Amino acid sequence: MDHALWFSPPRLLRIALMGVLGLAAISVEAAPLGLSADAYPSPDILFCVVAYWSIRRPEAAVLIAVFALGLTRDLMTDAPVGAGVLTLVFAAEFLKALGPGLSRRGFVTEWLLLAAVLALVIMAQWLIVLLLLAHPPYLTDLAYQWLATMALYPVLALVLRWLFRIGWRKGEPA
Repeated sequence: MDHALWFSPPRLLRIALMGVLGLAAISVEAAPLGLSADAYPSPDILFCVVAYWSIRRPEAAVLIAVFALGLTRDLMTDAPVGAGVLTLVFAAEFLKALGPGLSRRGFVTEWLLLAAVLALVIMAQWLIVLLLLAHPPYLTDLAYQWLATMALYPVLALVLRWLFRIGWRKGEPA
């Protein structure tokens, strides 16, 4: 890759915007909301942000930025350090690889693929925690988190599309 293209101001601005949105997502996730014992798990907002950017603007979802966001979240929340960052990086890279194919399909196809990827991410994190001999979260809580995240994704996609002009399809004017 040409270093002049990597350091282009528009690309650096898109990377910075993804980073700022990712940090905002982490801040919302780490906020002490709904701490009661019967509260439902919150959606994985960072996954939604990274997934959207990985599909729409893969050149801005650089590995080091996704890694830094995942590590920051692991350190700020009660997640086992490393499990979240590992699965977030793998999911982002997988979605970047599928991005060109997804750009020719509709939003529903993208949403269904994201549902499958998120299910794999959640199960991988659960398995990592189990293998570390820690008490993993209850599967029902993870199912609620999956549902909440999948319900949030279309809303976040609309906000990013209309507020930040990040197109639905690659090649669409932003």
